[in-house]
Amino acid sequence: MAIISDFLPLVDNGFNLEVGKDIDRHFAFEFGNAAQLDQKLILQYFYESHQDASNLRLRFRVNGNDIRTMTLNGNSFSTMHEILQGNNFAQGRNTIEAKIVGGDGSVTLSDIVLWFRRNA
Repeated sequence: MAIISDFLPLVDNGFNLEVGKDIDRHFAFEFGNAAQLDQKLILQYFYESHQDASNLRLRFRVNGNDIRTMTLNGNSFSTMHEILQGNNFAQGRNTIEAKIVGGDGSVTLSDIVLWFRRNA
């Protein structure tokens, strides 16, 4: 059976995370049975930290496991991608969390996509 690359868009429109207000967002999803979770996956996202960001620590978790914490200062923007081990995921329900875990300020996240391999 052929294996192909596929993607799962989790978020298209942007949302803000801000200290003292909404500091986290959770995304629940399922792959279905065709996902090849013995292979690596890629989590990709766009971020824009705002001028008020001061040592703003943004953490991403997959199914409760920390995968990346980044520190943001001032106004900046970029796309990021993380290569993840498939054993962080399940064929059934999964969650990805983005959460501010320290510092001050705010950040906008958008275009969160999970790339994976699956049976054709």
